[in-house]
Amino acid sequence: EQWNCHQLLSASWDGTIKLWDCHRQNSIATHTGHSDLIYCAKFSPLIANLFASVSTDGNLNLWNSALEFSGKPLMSIEAAHNGEVLACDCSQFDRNILMTGGSDGLVRAWDLRNMRHHILLLYSGEFAVRRVACSPTARMVVATANYDFTTRYASVLTYNF
Repeated sequence: EQWNCHQLLSASWDGTIKLWDCHRQNSIATHTGHSDLIYCAKFSPLIANLFASVSTDGNLNLWNSALEFSGKPLMSIEAAHNGEVLACDCSQFDRNILMTGGSDGLVRAWDLRNMRHHILLLYSGEFAVRRVACSPTARMVVATANYDFTTRYASVLTYNF
C-alpha cells in the first residue's frame, strides 16, 4: 500500500491494483495487467498520476492513475529480473529514475525515458531483495532489505542520475 495525498494504492495477490480515494468506502479504479500476484505498487513522488508495480510474473508495469486512463498499463517491461520482481521505488530527486529489486538478489535502476534496458545493476546478496528504497535525503543512495535478514546501503556514485 502507498499513499499519495488523498489516494491510496493497494497491490493484491489477485493480480489487481486498486486505487482508493480516502473519502470513499469503495475503490475508484481497478488496474489489471499482471498475470500473477502483485508485490508492490508505488506512486512517483515527482510525476502526477504515475505509478509503478512489480509482480511474481517478472514484469515491471507503469500506469497512469487518472481515471480516464485507468485499467491497463502505459508500459510493461517483461522479465525485468531473472525471476520474480518483489520491490520497486521511485527516486525523489530524479523524476526519470525507478529502482526494482528481485528474487535474483539484484537491484536494477531504470530510466523512464528509455526503458528497453536497465541503466544500473547492483548485487544485493544471495537472497531475494524484499524491499528497495531510494534515499529521501541523498541523491545517489539506495537501501535494500533481503530475505537473509540483512539491510544494505549502496552509494551509486558510478552513475550520475
